[in-house]
Amino acid sequence: MRAFADDLRLAQATRVLLILSLTACGGASEPVTEFRGTISGTTTIVAPEEEGSLERCNANTTDGEHPGFSLSGFDDLTGEFNVLGPVTIVASDCIDPERRKFAQGRAILRSASGDVLRTEFHGSFRATDDPDIEVGRGEHQVVGGTGQFAEVEGTVVCELSTRLSTSEVTGDCHGDIRL
Repeated sequence: MRAFADDLRLAQATRVLLILSLTACGGASEPVTEFRGTISGTTTIVAPEEEGSLERCNANTTDGEHPGFSLSGFDDLTGEFNVLGPVTIVASDCIDPERRKFAQGRAILRSASGDVLRTEFHGSFRATDDPDIEVGRGEHQVVGGTGQFAEVEGTVVCELSTRLSTSEVTGDCHGDIRL
């Protein structure tokens, strides 16, 4: 009889731990999904003196001492992602060339079905041995979308390479999201 009571207590404790684990992880209804894909296209840089660049970027510098921000636009990007399929991408960010950082980035990935996934991002870039190539690493916070991505959240890292002479961009993204 004692062994049965011990087994019953063990089963109850296991059930409580399972319930607590599911609660701590957001429940079984929100599984983590690997998010990965590739990007290619071109970028444009709006110089600080051009209309619109100063208002958006310089107004939001964190230290007020680096007014060299310019606006970067990724308006001709496409990609292929495991969760979205083929996408078109529109994005922009603010660049501080002196500190080799970018901030206040916003991206919209539109799938072939018309559903949208939105991110906000920041990161840094560096030169390479080839003076015509810079590489950047951006950390994207997924902040929602439309359709099947209306409640999506997560973190994605994109590593991009830019050929300065042609503005050609290629790269890879990876991370985890909750749909």
